[in-house]
Amino acid sequence: MRKNKDYLNDQSELKTKIGNLEAENEKLRMQLRDRTMLEERYERLENTNKQLNEQLEEKNNEISEYENQIQSIPNLEAELHEIRQQKNEKENECDEYRNQIDALQCELRYLSEPADVISELQAELIQLKMENKDYREKQSIHACTTCMDQPRNVLFMPCLHFTCCSSCAYKTEQCSICRMRIMGKVEVYQ
Repeated sequence: MRKNKDYLNDQSELKTKIGNLEAENEKLRMQLRDRTMLEERYERLENTNKQLNEQLEEKNNEISEYENQIQSIPNLEAELHEIRQQKNEKENECDEYRNQIDALQCELRYLSEPADVISELQAELIQLKMENKDYREKQSIHACTTCMDQPRNVLFMPCLHFTCCSSCAYKTEQCSICRMRIMGKVEVYQ
């Protein structure tokens, strides 16, 4: 019985130890979870801190750039003054060139009057050459194809070709176009 009692006591102690260990295990799990959450929060804060430091560095660079620009304002004002002077000089040059252009245009008008007459005569000459060419072409259409001097005035029979003048037609026995034997010749008056 004593053994039984010792066994029960041991068992009771073991149950108590197991309960204590389970409670301690649960406590450690909670601590581990809390620690994990703290580590994640710490990591997020580190990232945020890193981003803020980068932004701070960018802003410091911008401030430095603005300070450089502020320091260069006197130089820019001097440049602006020089540019304005150059602009005024260029405007004066433009005025001089305008005056020269006006003078040259007056001179050109004076000199172009004979040129206008010449260009009119040249245009008229071109027109006359074209009319002469047209006249010659029309003449060649009506000229005898044999002698090219006299106008056509004979119609060959039976082919009815109209190609020769009367003096050339009486010397010809075949039509110069179709090579047919000429059976008759009719003189046509235009």
